[in-house]
Amino acid sequence: MNRTTVRLYSSSMFITSPMPTAPDLPVLAELPLADLPVLESARRERADAARNREALLEAARRLLRERGPEGLTMDAVACQAGVGKGTLFRRFGDRASLFHALVDDREQAFQEGFIRGPAPFGPGAPARERLTAFGHAMFELIEDQGPLLVESKPPNQ
Repeated sequence: MNRTTVRLYSSSMFITSPMPTAPDLPVLAELPLADLPVLESARRERADAARNREALLEAARRLLRERGPEGLTMDAVACQAGVGKGTLFRRFGDRASLFHALVDDREQAFQEGFIRGPAPFGPGAPARERLTAFGHAMFELIEDQGPLLVESKPPNQ
């Protein structure tokens, strides 16, 4: 892990009256150096991995429409997406995690629509119309997500 050095300063003076002018400010005492960890930025997803992820999610969505959650198998998703089962398992781990990714993907689309989408669900509509659109969209989301949420629960729970 990369590290950076930060110099911290401290003052024991508390000001309860109006701020003094610059020449009246006390000199700040220097504290010892402290090493703080620098977090690395998130790694960018490879282009082929992003394509595979989208292909797998689209295949899973298609199978859900055709067969429902009970008929969605890892074999069928990999076959529909045109990738090997190993790619599917490396990406999602298990069936519950695949369902969790589908829930997350739909939730992100819902939030994006509310934040940046067209009115009345998105910004720009009067509050009453927007609230009504939000309510309808939320009911649709809950209806769509219900079976997925049940399936996203790991089998041992």
